[in-house]
Amino acid sequence: MTSSQRKRARRTAFHRLDTVLGGGRPPAAASGEIHVRRHARKKPRPGHRLDQRQTRLTDVPDKGEELAEFAERAMAAEREHKREIIAETVGPEELETLVAKLDPRRFRGMSPQMAAIVGYILGQKWTTPEIEGMVVTSDGFVLARRTGDIDHRAFIGALSDLERNWESLLDAADLTFEERAAVETLYHRKITNWRGGATPVGGV
Repeated sequence: MTSSQRKRARRTAFHRLDTVLGGGRPPAAASGEIHVRRHARKKPRPGHRLDQRQTRLTDVPDKGEELAEFAERAMAAEREHKREIIAETVGPEELETLVAKLDPRRFRGMSPQMAAIVGYILGQKWTTPEIEGMVVTSDGFVLARRTGDIDHRAFIGALSDLERNWESLLDAADLTFEERAAVETLYHRKITNWRGGATPVGGV
């Protein structure tokens, strides 16, 4: 074997060794440079995101709109449920009598807040904004959800104060025994009471 043949055989052997050790990659360039293959990353357009495989762009829903729609559906369902409570508890004529006897205009000293509470119990729009939900917290305080709110943000006060004012109003309204029993039932069914555990009393 001549000198040139030996050099050629040596280069061939090195080439095969580089290929095996490099997992099938071609040998580095003779100049010693390492060529790095760069991959351009896809940048998602506004309102889109890349999926995990980066194979396609998928729409991203607007979470704010979804939450707003969900909240509106939930509040509409709650309003319907409150109307059902009234219809199950009192008849149309009895409700009309209660509305007339508990009308805030009959009581000069009634505060707007109390008028809103009575309006909520009887399903009447006597104030702006009106109350659309009431809860009693585990530590005995009353919170209300006003029109336009998504949760119970309005602080009413201590439950003991509300109950004292409520009973005083019923005493002054000249209700019959049956009327008082009906409106008391509405009061307890429409105000969710979380005292004493996780299972609410009323509001169901």
